[in-house]
Amino acid sequence: MYNQLFKIKPSDEIINKILICLSLENLDDNTEFTIEKLELNNVISKYKLIDEEIKRFYIPCKAKLYLSKYEYKNMITVFRQILKTIHYTINGREKYSNKKKFLIYKLCKIEDKNNEESSILTENSVLNTINNKYIVNFN
Repeated sequence: MYNQLFKIKPSDEIINKILICLSLENLDDNTEFTIEKLELNNVISKYKLIDEEIKRFYIPCKAKLYLSKYEYKNMITVFRQILKTIHYTINGREKYSNKKKFLIYKLCKIEDKNNEESSILTENSVLNTINNKYIVNFN
């Protein structure tokens, strides 16, 4: 068994199909995308085409849990889980525009995400030490 979600490690072929589904050229593509952009690119129908292939990698009970809904949030969760096997993830951040909140997603290496988070934590720690106040943030 590969890990708690997969019975075998997802193949490079399925990872490439996920990238195509997200309209990304490769793992180094830094293009940001939103749910609206995914809707315009008809990603749910592309996802449905590779759904059965993805199921082959999942443990059956996990496949039933994660692959049963065709919603953008679930699809991004599945893609994150698969990409984590090759040390990549889909990072999301909130943005507000015209009093409306939406998420912007971007493919990144897990180590880059961790480095970014630790540098933010370091900057906050320096600032908080200067003011003699300590704040613990859980992101």
